[in-house]
Amino acid sequence: MNHSTTAALLLGFVAAPALAGFATIDFSTEDDFLTPLVNGQEINNPGEFGNLLTFTGLSGSRLAIFDTDPAGPNSGSGDPDLLVGQGNALIIQNTSLLTQTTADIFDTPDDNIGGDFVIDLVTAGQVSSIDLIDINSGGRTVITLTDENGFQRVYDVPSNWSNQAPTPMGFDTLSLLTLLPQDGEGSGGDAIVTLNDAGYDQSAVASINFRVFGSAGFDNIVIDSLVPAPGALALLGLTGLAGVRRRRA
Repeated sequence: MNHSTTAALLLGFVAAPALAGFATIDFSTEDDFLTPLVNGQEINNPGEFGNLLTFTGLSGSRLAIFDTDPAGPNSGSGDPDLLVGQGNALIIQNTSLLTQTTADIFDTPDDNIGGDFVIDLVTAGQVSSIDLIDINSGGRTVITLTDENGFQRVYDVPSNWSNQAPTPMGFDTLSLLTLLPQDGEGSGGDAIVTLNDAGYDQSAVASINFRVFGSAGFDNIVIDSLVPAPGALALLGLTGLAGVRRRRA
């Protein structure tokens, strides 16, 4: 399993909201950037997260960690199109595979189902990008960002926006800071902005809603201008500003 580049600077507990920088949520650890997440782990609210964000499944959707290492624990699974070699990713767990021999860990993580979930930021900030895995012929994904005043921006990512692994990567990065069409590595056409409210403030995003119509995985959520809540453990590396760097396979 791949892990984030660990912090170069331990800043300790933040007594007041004064730490600006960026963080990448890559699902290798909880958002203390210390506690590892394991394959099949169910993500509960606030549970593994809560210092910086909360993840909530909607309408019965349940969230899980999937290890995307082609030689890892899912190498013989029925979901090889998620084996993109990017460490852990977040999936909506298939509701026909909910067995947990160990509490809070699905025996067979698998994403072959649609669903909805929302990410709420403890402190509003700028969410700049996210990696989307296995957006294939099974259906598209719609991502709605809502700022702290309720204004929205909506991205519609079409079927086949990313190829299925390993042809060649099986994932691509969607920028959440542009209104321009974005061509993924697949053949499904461009991801487009279908709504952008006049008052929308991309520097003050409060929540992100994901509506998934087929198979999909999510990784490397980059949050800029992040200010952790008072008392949150800040373990942030230095890359110009305090931050946690995106990990590569």
